[in-house]
Amino acid sequence: MMRVGNMILVKPWLWPVERFLRNTILVLGAFDLGMVYIRHIGFDWFSYSFFFALGIFMIAVGLFYRSSGRSERISMTLMATGLLLLFTIVLSVFGYLLLPLWREPIDPFLVQVDAWFGYSWPDIVQFAGRHPFLNELTRYAYLSSIPQMALLFIILGFGGKQKELHVFILSITASGLATLGFWALFPAFGTSVLYDISGSIEQAARPLVGSAYGAELLRLGAEGPKFISPRDMGGLVAFPSYHTIMAILAMYSARTTRWWFPILVIINLFVLPGVLIHGGHHLIDVFGGLLTACCIIYVARQVVTGNEIQDDGVFGAAEQEITFIKSSSDMSGLHP
Repeated sequence: MMRVGNMILVKPWLWPVERFLRNTILVLGAFDLGMVYIRHIGFDWFSYSFFFALGIFMIAVGLFYRSSGRSERISMTLMATGLLLLFTIVLSVFGYLLLPLWREPIDPFLVQVDAWFGYSWPDIVQFAGRHPFLNELTRYAYLSSIPQMALLFIILGFGGKQKELHVFILSITASGLATLGFWALFPAFGTSVLYDISGSIEQAARPLVGSAYGAELLRLGAEGPKFISPRDMGGLVAFPSYHTIMAILAMYSARTTRWWFPILVIINLFVLPGVLIHGGHHLIDVFGGLLTACCIIYVARQVVTGNEIQDDGVFGAAEQEITFIKSSSDMSGLHP
């Protein structure tokens, strides 16, 4: 608890968005462990234990800063980072446990849709190979998506933008669940499973998702994983494009920052062609990602109603989340 003037503020251990994320992690984690045990799939316990320990450590330190009243800004930054790290782990394992596929991928249909717009993945990779500077720019922009998420946790958290941070992490969580849920019903691996660009085209552009990656995706789709490790984790979902979703979320969440917004807009404008060149996506995957991101942001803004931090350590929340007590004498009956 904390004194604010002549008022005492009793704070929750977890904000509603954090509780939702915690519960999601527990449910997915329980499913992952159960399926790994039932299916007798090899599992890299050592590597996953390290990342889990790191995430739990961040959450523990965040709870310490919150419960002690030292700094809610530090607390919510650490909580967001730790919870999203754990969520990423359990969701990625969950995706691999959905393999082998229960039906044929819908990539041939998505290629037909792309053809209506005159789009061809080999052509765009060949174009990138002829323009090395653009090719490398889109490559590093594409690879920056995860670091951008971590950067925004720090910017929004230490900047005291509680509502924007919680909309951001709720959007990441909800879009991850929605994307993987759609993929489970209508799986799509991307263009690399249909086109063989090995040779001069692939050598010139060096796409991050190339023919060898596509062959491995087809094997996973047919046989499923024999061993699950964070070292071997790769992207499975083509439609909708999650990199596109992350790019839109990053630009939207940075809009309240004066200096970072134009920088992240420029970077993410190069992420979008990077999704096609280096992510091995269909063109329609990008449009699917745009639509998904917009819908998720709208819903997240309706769900998250907390106020932003005014001063370090003094913060607002939904009515049911805080209790004001006029004096210490009114604290009888409350748990210490």
